[in-house]
Amino acid sequence: MDFPSKPEGTSEMNTLSLSEIKNLHEYELERPAFRARVIELKKRRRVPLGPLMTLVFENRDTVRFQIQEMVRIERIVQPDKVQEEIDVYNDLLPRPGEVSATLFIEVTDPAKIQSTLDGFVGLDEPGKLVLRVG
Repeated sequence: MDFPSKPEGTSEMNTLSLSEIKNLHEYELERPAFRARVIELKKRRRVPLGPLMTLVFENRDTVRFQIQEMVRIERIVQPDKVQEEIDVYNDLLPRPGEVSATLFIEVTDPAKIQSTLDGFVGLDEPGKLVLRVG
């Protein structure tokens, strides 16, 4: 896995700032190339945990992509609202010496979504999900 070096002007925690998020017009122009790059990047950062669960290890590009897509889909244009998205997603960025991942539960059959998700109730409780490496 590659871990990008710290971009200039970022804080020690490596968080994203409002100045790094493109407005809707600028993002639409960059989106095809950025999206293709992030899709390729996520392929190397994706770890299947079984037939229904997958981890995707996050970095600045994957988190910036999520923010940009939320801003795009929800048509967010006010800087304070964009900052709210940044604040939420910055929590996904790993601090120095850490890794951070998003857990995806993937259910494709609409008839099974609710019953499958009901089986995961409590998954967010401490100690319910443990990842052993090595």
